[in-house]
Amino acid sequence: MSVLIEDLENHSFYATSGSAGLDLRSTQEVILEPFEKKLVSTGVSIFKMDNHIQGFITAKSGLALKYGLVVFNSPAIIDSDYTREIKVMLFNNSKEPYKVEKKSFIAQITFVPFVRAQKVEVEFEGCQSLFHVASAVIENKRVGGFGSTGQ
Repeated sequence: MSVLIEDLENHSFYATSGSAGLDLRSTQEVILEPFEKKLVSTGVSIFKMDNHIQGFITAKSGLALKYGLVVFNSPAIIDSDYTREIKVMLFNNSKEPYKVEKKSFIAQITFVPFVRAQKVEVEFEGCQSLFHVASAVIENKRVGGFGSTGQ
């Protein structure tokens, strides 16, 4: 299993040798008003990810506890065929404005293997059931992120 990333700002890293999540930082300054959500750039792109791996973007626990700053759609899923810049949908879940500074930690991403489900089609022939396994995969080419493959 492998994941290759491109870090344009060269500031995302694992905090310790035992860290599961790669820390993501902001490449821009953003002010989040109370109960507001905004998309924030990280400068990190997926260069290549194996087909059975997905990225999970989640909040930094310290930011969530101290300031109410969370990833709005957590865990945000990065599909294995997504190759653009990773952006994080941050949400200020507090009553105070929060200023995201350039290069400040905003989230973390972990890479997790997954298994695809197979569809089973059932036919009834008299008293006998016939099962057929069919693929659940539709072979469409990815054209973007944030709802590009459906609502």
